[in-house]
Order: sequence, then structure tokens, then C-alpha cells
Amino acid sequence: MNILLYGGSFNPPHNGHIHLLRNVLGSLKTPIDKAFIIPAKVSPFKTEQSSFQVSGALRLEMCKSFPRRIGKTAVEVSDCEINRPGDVSYTYDTILYFLKEFRGSKIFLLMGNDTYENFNKWYKAEEILKLVRVCISVREKTVEFPAKKTDGVYFIPDENPVEISSSEIREKIKSGDSVLGMVPFEIFPIVTKIYANDDRYSDTI
Repeated sequence: MNILLYGGSFNPPHNGHIHLLRNVLGSLKTPIDKAFIIPAKVSPFKTEQSSFQVSGALRLEMCKSFPRRIGKTAVEVSDCEINRPGDVSYTYDTILYFLKEFRGSKIFLLMGNDTYENFNKWYKAEEILKLVRVCISVREKTVEFPAKKTDGVYFIPDENPVEISSSEIREKIKSGDSVLGMVPFEIFPIVTKIYANDDRYSDTI
């Protein structure tokens, strides 16, 4: 089985996340049987409390707005990082979890090129490259592909990127602007209510 892992804060999840996943699944020559959306409990690069005032459980629930199938690929939301003991979510541990759960499967790890720029700072980055195939979605047209190929790393261009960020959505809501069309329609009311609450994000809706 070929499995793709797509982790992140998803604070909140938005249509740019979904577009990125669609583009990568449609571009890979290797068919992906199942893609997992994995919201982090706390990212190693976002350990400040202000970045995670929305609970993991609530972000997990919002991630269920991803399509359940993209082409022939089944899409599921995983709570493996949210429910893992400890405070910080390390991708290396997540990879080991999926290698154990799906023995014999090939694992692909999806990230944007902005995330890949800091990949060398990741926990056990070199070990990750030995365990999985890393798929980098390149959304900026000005980004140049590395002259030297790195084994196990695939750069996938996005000719029509959707330029949305979670921080932009949060700021728009705080300013009283609508984010309709930026997040999946089914979570639009929830997202608007949660992030409009003057930085005191609630765990209830």
C-alpha cells in the first residue's frame, strides 16, 4: 500500500491545504492508496501558547472537512499526534507509527516548499529521508529547483497555487472581514465563531 502523510497545525484548515493535496495526488506518478491528514498537538516550530489556543480536538474535527476521497485516493483524518503522550509533535515519531501500523507500505510525506526550507532543523531529519519519500509542493513560481538531486525528495510544481494561509484567515476574522471561500463551506460558521473571540479561542462551538 502507498500512504501519504500530510501534517500541520491546520489552525484552521483551509482551501489552500485541500488544493495542495489535490495537486500532489494528481501529479505523483505513484498512485496513493490512502492519504492521512494529521493535525499536530504542538508543532516544534510553534511552541508558543498563542499559536495553539484552539484545542487539538477542535482542529481535528475541522480537518474532517477535507474530501473523503480525491480521485482514487481515500482521505482520512488521523488523531495519532493529538492523542500521543507529550507536548510536541515530531514527524519522525509519526512516521514510525505509520510504518508499524501499515507494515510493508511505502510512506510519502507531503509538505510545502516553505516548510522544506527549514527541514534541516527538523528532529532526526536525516533519518526521515531514509524512511520515507518526501514530496515538496512548490507553489511559488520564483522558487528554483535544487541543482543537486536529493534521494527520496520529489519537487512537485503547482502552476495554479491557492495563496491562502491560516494566519491570514485568523487576522481577517479578527478584523471583521469575511473568509467565505477561503475555508471549506461546512466549517465557515465554526471558523468565524472560534477565531473572532478576541484571542480567547473556545474549545466549544
